[in-house]
Amino acid sequence: MLLHSQKSLYYAEGEEITNLTDMVLVAINEVTKIDPDKRDDGSYNYGVDFSNIPPFNPYMIAATLEELGYNAECLESNGWEHDYWQSFYHPDNKKFPPMQTSGTSLIHQCRLHGNEEKCGEYPHLEDNPEYADRIKHGLELLKKAMDRAE
Repeated sequence: MLLHSQKSLYYAEGEEITNLTDMVLVAINEVTKIDPDKRDDGSYNYGVDFSNIPPFNPYMIAATLEELGYNAECLESNGWEHDYWQSFYHPDNKKFPPMQTSGTSLIHQCRLHGNEEKCGEYPHLEDNPEYADRIKHGLELLKKAMDRAE
């Protein structure tokens, strides 16, 4: 018998879904706020590191992005190093930037950030009344999350 057995790692439910969605909106919002002078550098370094935020994982984040209307490309990996990455594109590409999950499964690294390609200019999601309160809530959750800052 496994000690400290866990429920499914594939699905979030109830308050978990709301909390994860709010934190995903924070990541998307960060990409929309990239300084126009830095857009040529891409948006890979803008988003949220979910590595130490249980119970969330790349599968749950991908499902949340899809619930927000994003379309997923195939999950890619490099095999022996356990690195992975997956891109997501929203049909409303004037409002929602392309996003990407990436990380290393062996060490449970999981990041949601802008896609590696050059970033366009987007209205800040936090300025949209539909998302403003959710982004504030997501930021509060991130401040409370376990932190192993660099």
